[in-house]
Amino acid sequence: MVQGEITIGKCIHIYKHMDEDIELFEQAIRKLSIPEADTRLYQEAQRDFLVYQKLLEEIGESTALVMVKSLESICNGKEFVPEALQRLLASRIVLLVLDYPVMLTKLDIKTNHLFLQLLWEVYTKPKAKLVDLRAEKSKHLGRRKIRYPENWSELYEKWQAGEITGRDFMKVTGIKRGTFYHMVAEYKEYLRENDIDNKGDVNYELS
Repeated sequence: MVQGEITIGKCIHIYKHMDEDIELFEQAIRKLSIPEADTRLYQEAQRDFLVYQKLLEEIGESTALVMVKSLESICNGKEFVPEALQRLLASRIVLLVLDYPVMLTKLDIKTNHLFLQLLWEVYTKPKAKLVDLRAEKSKHLGRRKIRYPENWSELYEKWQAGEITGRDFMKVTGIKRGTFYHMVAEYKEYLRENDIDNKGDVNYELS
């Protein structure tokens, strides 16, 4: 199967833990539409990640598709995710993470690694506290308080600077389009009312 400039084989390496439902992986593979795809199952019985290390060693410098449930499936907690991502970014592995369905839509290394790089930046940047925004006039109108994701501020700045697209922003935060633009409008109002530098107008283009 050819995706862009990279040739991806028909073998999909599934890495899972005992408590993860294999049906989730099978459903995802069917959506990939890879004719006669072969699958290899690597199942971790303990939290020592020896099976995962073996998988990476088997792949070596080859180009390969690896499917996992979440980023924390490949390491022992959130604090180790950046290191795991760095290792993948230095490889020719296309990592498909079920928690990020968008990653199943593009199988080329370039696009996949751009998304991994974005996730690395989200995990390594200091987390902003949850921001509760509600203007005084909104209180009188009875509008709901909006709770923003912890990584909203840094992603918002990247979006304004053109480093990521609106689609990337929504994919990483899991926010739907309508909600996203409502949150952007409220956030801009919050910045203005608190006299915070907004660094120019937001680019609303999604491409």
